[in-house]
Amino acid sequence: MIIALLCVGLGGAALLKCLFTGNSSVIPYSLILILIGGWSYLYGVHQFWNAAKVDATLSLNLPGTKTDAEWLNDIAANFQYQDAQLESIQDNGSLVYAVRGAEIVVSANARHLNVSVEHMKNGGHGMWTLSESFSGEDLKTALAYFLEGKTLPDNFEKLQKQKHKDKIGLMKVVLPVAIAALLLVSYVFGELLSTPEMDLRNSVWPGYSETQTLGEGFGANFKHRDWNSYEADGQTMISFSGTVDFSDRAYDASALIGKTQIQVRLLFSVQETDDGRQFSLESVEIDGDDVYMDEAMAVMQFGFDGDKEALLQTLYYYQLW
Repeated sequence: MIIALLCVGLGGAALLKCLFTGNSSVIPYSLILILIGGWSYLYGVHQFWNAAKVDATLSLNLPGTKTDAEWLNDIAANFQYQDAQLESIQDNGSLVYAVRGAEIVVSANARHLNVSVEHMKNGGHGMWTLSESFSGEDLKTALAYFLEGKTLPDNFEKLQKQKHKDKIGLMKVVLPVAIAALLLVSYVFGELLSTPEMDLRNSVWPGYSETQTLGEGFGANFKHRDWNSYEADGQTMISFSGTVDFSDRAYDASALIGKTQIQVRLLFSVQETDDGRQFSLESVEIDGDDVYMDEAMAVMQFGFDGDKEALLQTLYYYQLW
């Protein structure tokens, strides 16, 4: 249950992050986590719940022709069921049967015959637990025939297997449908978020950072951020505007560049290729003026590492020119 909740929780949190940040790269991982959580639930937690429901009904009313103890003695001596082997008789008269690997205790009290499954014998997995409960239900049904003086029908095993299939059949339908639905949502969601601007934000620029995306870096290091996409002569362009605040280095900034903040604008072009969208940095402006390539590269580098000292030194050097 912990694994199911953890996986679904992490997957849901990743999808929420995708919604709020636009980072569509986390969709596959979040869906994998949700699917693992769903599988853990359906084949673990849900099986335990099914087993609990089966176990809660493993009781029979004893006919009044014999006492509780006499019925237990009669069952021990005369009850025959091919899958049930009587292992022992406890001091209180209870009978311990082995049925397909499950240990099942048959006891009597106040005119009730109780069938109790001793779980965990096979390790406690949800599927095993449910299988053990089904063995208990089979034994209870066979005992019901015995108490009524009837013989088991020839198709008894087939009838019991069908009952078990009916109880878990819905899960077998739900899981494939859930997987198909999640894959469809993944596709639609990914297509909706796969815009040029989102792809640019999710892009990695190896010359500046090997792991951090452009959107993550810019989001952390620029203030008053603004993204804008538009078409110019059939070409998709994306502009980013932001503020670099040097107030924490006000003395150095005032001495080197004569101001404590600058407004930057970076312009990117988008090329649609067979390998996906490719992006190029076309120009960089500082306070409305185009800058040299080295200054542009310094602004880009700051966007990834937030090194204000290095940016100030580059701006000061070119200001001398």
